[in-house]
Amino acid sequence: MAARKKASASTAVVETPAIPESTPAPGSKVDYDAAKHIIINSKVYDRESFTPEQVQQISAVNYADQHIASAEQDLKIYKYGRDNMVKQLLEDITAVEPIGTVDPPAEGE
Repeated sequence: MAARKKASASTAVVETPAIPESTPAPGSKVDYDAAKHIIINSKVYDRESFTPEQVQQISAVNYADQHIASAEQDLKIYKYGRDNMVKQLLEDITAVEPIGTVDPPAEGE
C-alpha cells in the first residue's frame, strides 16, 4: 500500500506513512498465532518486535516456568507417597503401645 497524502484546511500536503493492512491497531483484538505472537499479561506482541535481550528474558521466564511446573508435579508425587507411607506406618504400629500423649504443635511450629 502506498503512502497516503492528507490535505489540511490550508491545502498543504502532509505525508502519512503507509500502514500494512495486516497490522492491527494498538490495543485491538487479534487472532493469536503461536508462531508469530507472544502473550504477556493478556497482551499480544509480535515476536519480531523484541530485541535479542528481551528474547533472552522471555526464554529465561519460560525456562523458570517449566521448572516450577516440574517441581510442583514432583511435590504432588512426594506428598502422595508420604501420605501413603504415614498411612501404612499407622496401620503397622497398632500393636505398639504408646507411652503418653502431647498437645499438637501450634500452627506454624
